[in-house]
Amino acid sequence: MSSIAARLGGSKGTLYNYFSSKEALFSAFLQEQLGVEERLSLSFGFCADDIELALQEIGCRFLDLILSERAETITRLVIAESKRFPWVGQAFYENGPLQGVQMMARWVEAQAKSGRLRKGDAEQQAMIFLELCKSGLQQRILLNLGARPTPAETAKSVAEATRVFLAAYGDQAVQLKS
Repeated sequence: MSSIAARLGGSKGTLYNYFSSKEALFSAFLQEQLGVEERLSLSFGFCADDIELALQEIGCRFLDLILSERAETITRLVIAESKRFPWVGQAFYENGPLQGVQMMARWVEAQAKSGRLRKGDAEQQAMIFLELCKSGLQQRILLNLGARPTPAETAKSVAEATRVFLAAYGDQAVQLKS
């Protein structure tokens, strides 16, 4: 906190007026940098009557968010520091992945209520969809296994995630177009 205050040209006491701890400061940093709610929220109202198209829009926005260079840098930092400072991993999870899953779970619940999806554990279903979308793409970036995925590769991943998700959780009346 001392070095941060010095770089900002203030005192540690002033910094503590805004943030009660380094954990609170890091959480605020993650909220600002990740911006999960702002970046994903627009996609949850998209094509409400076409669940396949809505899932594809949600999946593509999700991948745009997590496959960005900024997200890669933050994820690498968090992975590197979480062993020594578990609160870093906790803050990252609460300000990033958990927010995305919770937003997706609320959307899944609404779709189940409208009869477009089967009712179930919405949070688990949300996690499954988001993990299906990643299908190794994030790992490829984090392990530096070649070029970043192209838009065509991310679209293909999301299309397959959508197909599998709707096969598992889609209402029988919901037919896939592709």
